Amino acid sequence: MNCIEINHVSYSAGTAAILKDITLHIPVCSMTGIIGPNGAGKTTLLNLMTSLIKPTAGQILLNGKDVARMRKSDIARNVAVVPDSFETQFYLTVFDIVLMARYSHSTQSYITAKQDYTATDAALKKVGILHLRNQYYKTLSSGEKQKVLLARAIAQDSSVIILDEPTSNLDIKNQMEIMQMLERMHTEGKTVIAIMHDINLAVRFIKNFVFLKDGTIKHSGNIDTVFTKHILSDLYDISIDVFEDTHSEYLFMQARKSE
Repeated sequence: MNCIEINHVSYSAGTAAILKDITLHIPVCSMTGIIGPNGAGKTTLLNLMTSLIKPTAGQILLNGKDVARMRKSDIARNVAVVPDSFETQFYLTVFDIVLMARYSHSTQSYITAKQDYTATDAALKKVGILHLRNQYYKTLSSGEKQKVLLARAIAQDSSVIILDEPTSNLDIKNQMEIMQMLERMHTEGKTVIAIMHDINLAVRFIKNFVFLKDGTIKHSGNIDTVFTKHILSDLYDISIDVFEDTHSEYLFMQARKSE
């Protein structure tokens, strides 16, 4: 059974067509990167997958169930979302933020179960930030905050993790650490779907991609079939020569392998 099935989905905001007739199958335990220029509809697609917004046409199935008809708590037990950023006006500790992920597993209106606290500490330890447990989230660096959000997704214990630009605004060290964590989660059996802007970083860790442009899927498949200079230059409306630049050496090598 496919983990996520997107069948002829379109989405419009007013008179503007954001996504047009999207059909996509994301298998269980896969790791998929979604790339494309700004305004391609990448974040809208992720929001549709979690039923944050409803499609104008078409249907999205999560393990065979229409997400538009699922309860929010049921979706949360199956899908964890890591936004590109998260801020709060309240002085919540790192532990408080991660503990929130356990709400969908609670049978009560508040979280009291011992296993929820255990799962929270285990997630913090797995991401390597247990030492930040009692610090206020507001006081953390961008890299630390991103790790907290990843720990929250781990504590949620969902089979699917969806990330919107997980490495944005991070230095190289934190980018690598975040991507290595996602790679480990994938090898442990999680389905990982991530919007990526840094293509060189994406191709280092992800093997399957969906290329979005102008609200449609232009290409999809494994790295050997979709990462060519011609496809990338068409996707971003730039000259093929840019991939011969020394700053794009890794990407150029990947593109050249499949030509």
